Amino acid sequence: MCRDQAMPYRGTILLGDQPRNWISRHKSFASEDWFRSHIHWGRSPWRWRNKNDFCMEVTEITARESLTIVIEASYYPQGTSECPFKHVLVRHAHTLRKKRR
Repeated sequence: MCRDQAMPYRGTILLGDQPRNWISRHKSFASEDWFRSHIHWGRSPWRWRNKNDFCMEVTEITARESLTIVIEASYYPQGTSECPFKHVLVRHAHTLRKKRR
């Protein structure tokens, strides 16, 4: 399997504190379902950083501009002690700033 390919994932997705806070600042387009849809059905490749951690870049078109959002997450196929089942934990999300000309 190529490590940088879109990976369809149909399991449980949990959001950490930082992504929940990020959602509250980007209510115009972001929600828990927005994150889940990009992990489940997104066309962005999972770019693996190590065995469990990956990131994805998502482009979102809003009324005013086009935004690039980086989502950082971890995939736990064997679960963890806190969540003993297969899941993805979304740990961080941020919007990339556009370069000024």
